[in-house]
Amino acid sequence: MFDEPGPAGFAWELQDNGEIIDRDAEPIDSYSSSENEAYAVGVFRILEAAPDHSAVHIITTADYVAKTITTYMPSWIKNGWKNTQGKDPAYVEWWKRSHEQCTQRNITATSARYSKNHPDYKETFKLLDLIAVTVRQHRGGELGSPRGAFGPIDPQDQ
Repeated sequence: MFDEPGPAGFAWELQDNGEIIDRDAEPIDSYSSSENEAYAVGVFRILEAAPDHSAVHIITTADYVAKTITTYMPSWIKNGWKNTQGKDPAYVEWWKRSHEQCTQRNITATSARYSKNHPDYKETFKLLDLIAVTVRQHRGGELGSPRGAFGPIDPQDQ
């Protein structure tokens, strides 16, 4: 996932004992979206695809995802879906939807840092990064991005 202005995209892969059982990617369908929005939607899509009553361990390169699942979300729930400032967390509706999926599954998450030479990076994360960039660029072109699918998109700029 990428933190550049313009339409964001994400990709995910679901494995069972190392065997790929599902993989998908999609852009965030807006003129301007953020990396964190892509994460929120992506987590929901992963949980939606996971079998009911399964154990799901999300391995991510994004600290935001792991901390949201393990730390922030439980705190938001305790505070009536409000953050420590008493405001709605960013993308709260997607996180609520993910929480609904969590009640049917045992969910854990960790943040992983891989060097570009690590076998897991080369085989999984590099491929998923490529897929995410591709869907993002494609959707950016469909939205008429004046910067080749990158850069802030404002309907008035078209």
